[in-house]
Amino acid sequence: MRGFIGNTVQIWRAVLPITDYIGQLGGGVYNNINVTYEPWVNQGSNAHRGWAAASTLNALAEFRGQAQADGIAAPPNLDMYLTSDRGDGFALMKKELGPVRVYAAMELGLLQANFFKFLAWHVLGTSNYDLIYPVIPDMMIGVEDEESDELRTTIYHELAHASHFTNVGPDYWMLLATAEIGADGWGDENSQDAGRISICESWAEHIGETYTHRRYLGNNSIFGDWERRLETTRNDTTDHVPIGLHHGLIDVANVLDANACDRTRPPQCGPIVDNVSGFSNSQLFSVLTPQVSNIEVYRDRIVDVLLPSVPGNTAQGIDDLFNSY
Repeated sequence: MRGFIGNTVQIWRAVLPITDYIGQLGGGVYNNINVTYEPWVNQGSNAHRGWAAASTLNALAEFRGQAQADGIAAPPNLDMYLTSDRGDGFALMKKELGPVRVYAAMELGLLQANFFKFLAWHVLGTSNYDLIYPVIPDMMIGVEDEESDELRTTIYHELAHASHFTNVGPDYWMLLATAEIGADGWGDENSQDAGRISICESWAEHIGETYTHRRYLGNNSIFGDWERRLETTRNDTTDHVPIGLHHGLIDVANVLDANACDRTRPPQCGPIVDNVSGFSNSQLFSVLTPQVSNIEVYRDRIVDVLLPSVPGNTAQGIDDLFNSY
């Protein structure tokens, strides 16, 4: 299935475009023809493939619309690969990085992660890189979630990364890829270049859950709604990836801000001191420049660049909010 504005949705395992014949119409001019893909039952089936591909294309169009309304950048054209047996994703931005940066991220990341993984890559990956690089996607999305809002959150999250990329460029993104390969994901506060992971993943979570809330409002598969989940989430792990921070800069403080919990098991919780409001996604996005490689620099940029234009807030209030995470 050829995607929206130059994007291609493909299935990861087959590395082939997903296609589906939906009938034909003859004569006249037609617009806004709806095709319904019902929920799937069998994982990896044609029904699953069609539903996932259609959901991804819809989410991409929705993201572009919401991003335009927010005044943040739309993602560049992407090769998006779907896999039926995962619920996570990545936004490597392969075409934008190019083969040299992708290779460097893999080699340096695996060296940080584990010497034996690095050695295996250096022996096998290097010799086959000309075969490996062409099939690496710009973005991978795991589509195993059966609920539309859960899947939308994953897709919006990865598209938020692609949007963020337009602000920071390929060298910054190569360092992010290196850090996350080395950490085998998001890692923790002690991971190499943890600050970069923390700012990038928290922003993507913020945009992903914000846009899912706007899309579904109260019609959710989760308890409450996605905005409530965002407000009541503190960090991913202790002192790392402050998921609710960006929303705290935007919203009017309310009772939900009184306490929030990390995603640890068991969850670690604490009070959120939120005397800040009125910032916008557009403003926050504007300060996510290549210099912002950790949460501390992000805070400084907000105080130095944005604070004078958002009345009713103070540097102390911003410090208190950041320190709550």
